[in-house]
Amino acid sequence: MSNKTVLERARNFYSKLSDRYAADQYYERLPLNTFWRDQNMSLMRDIIEGANTLESLVHAAQQTFMFSVNVASPIEERAVDWLLDEQRARGVDIFSLAPEIQESAWSYPGNNVERQGRRLTPDFIRTLNIGQQIGRYFNPAPGGLDIVELGGGLGHLARTMKMLGHTRSHVILDLPETLVFSYCFLSLNFPEARMLLLDTEDSVRAITLRDYDFAFVPALFAEAVTGRPYDLFVNTASLGEMPNKTIRYWMDFVQGSLEIRYLYTLNRYLNTIDPHHHSWRWEENECSVRYDRRWDIQQWELEPRFTRCPYVDTLIARYVEIAATRLKTINEHACAETAAVLLGTVQEQDWYSVKDDSAIMTRGDHILAHDLGIDGTLFKLWNVLRLQPSAEGAATMLKYLDTLLAIENRAFEEQRYYEDLFFALYDAKRNSDLETFAAQLKKRMWLQNERLAQTLIDSQGAYNFVSTRDKEFAVSVALGPVKLFHERLGERERSP
Repeated sequence: MSNKTVLERARNFYSKLSDRYAADQYYERLPLNTFWRDQNMSLMRDIIEGANTLESLVHAAQQTFMFSVNVASPIEERAVDWLLDEQRARGVDIFSLAPEIQESAWSYPGNNVERQGRRLTPDFIRTLNIGQQIGRYFNPAPGGLDIVELGGGLGHLARTMKMLGHTRSHVILDLPETLVFSYCFLSLNFPEARMLLLDTEDSVRAITLRDYDFAFVPALFAEAVTGRPYDLFVNTASLGEMPNKTIRYWMDFVQGSLEIRYLYTLNRYLNTIDPHHHSWRWEENECSVRYDRRWDIQQWELEPRFTRCPYVDTLIARYVEIAATRLKTINEHACAETAAVLLGTVQEQDWYSVKDDSAIMTRGDHILAHDLGIDGTLFKLWNVLRLQPSAEGAATMLKYLDTLLAIENRAFEEQRYYEDLFFALYDAKRNSDLETFAAQLKKRMWLQNERLAQTLIDSQGAYNFVSTRDKEFAVSVALGPVKLFHERLGERERSP
């Protein structure tokens, strides 16, 4: 199929699915967050409508931050060198791999760095690290894995997994706009591959695992991919860009509808916000906390080493890496016992027992190096709340999060989730030992909400002047009705 035909087919697919999504009111049922709804969607549509060739479409996408993290030289070169050094420290040498293991020949030239004859970008090295981690945890058999990926972006990870030999078949579930990009990018890179661009539920139901190399399935038809087994579910960096309502749908889908053996995710966790200015993140904070008991967690680490590059990576979110095997059954009693042991172990640690200011001038006053891996306190508390949620577990997690914060006017995005969980589980009679904690937490939440209360004090010309508990703001009338601090204003947002 010629590149021109691929582009025409992609545009026809997009036109048809756009009408179907509107008719089914998909975004009313599963809303996008403001960032995607008001910015990325319109940008993608402009690129799809304006591109004359597959190459120009891919290059235009790679010059945005939608699917790539792009910075100018020399920072991108420093990032590449740091990432290569980090790989070597783990015993990985990209230059010993097959020559084709490099950034795509269709990559936007301005993003590329050449090292020892290989085309590299920070994004490519990141997907290579993820692919190697998947190979390490799940040891794909000869022939590869049958994969379902939610949110494939431009197709970077799907391409790398295919080159590494990890893939037998790969389903990408995504929005129609994004599927246009992944379909075009992967068609450029694998012109001989069997590509299924599916635009009806019946066509999705009809596929079998041996019918395709890549199948591009609109999220609207997700339920049609169930009923057949897959080896691996993958999601990286996209669940954290959804409202909680949408996150819950997808986590329920993965854990309740898909038949899978393994899971690999790399998504937002414990990113900080100023709750007085970014409270809209309270509604987009559940992507890494809704894992059920039927997972045997093989790897869990916040900020895995390959995400710690001081160049470029600091411009994106903090991620937790989770690799797990799906269990067919669980022992409820064993889950409760494991949670109790973990919680007891954590509560014996110094940070929990040392009170008031007695830790000043010691390492315990502000610990700089926490174990954020599967043996550390954070994972143990995360796992306690996964295996046997309790008011005591939620209270201990909230106390531990306070030890991790370095700035008093910040909060972790998940804090409100854990606060709500605590009060959902707290019983004043049964948890009498938590009465003081509950009162203090209720006061803290009340103070946060009170500081968000707004009073209109004046209107002059193009601005409304609004007062909060400790600040005043001039808000442009041109913005229209605005829920200040509760909604993201996107590019219009101003720093405090």
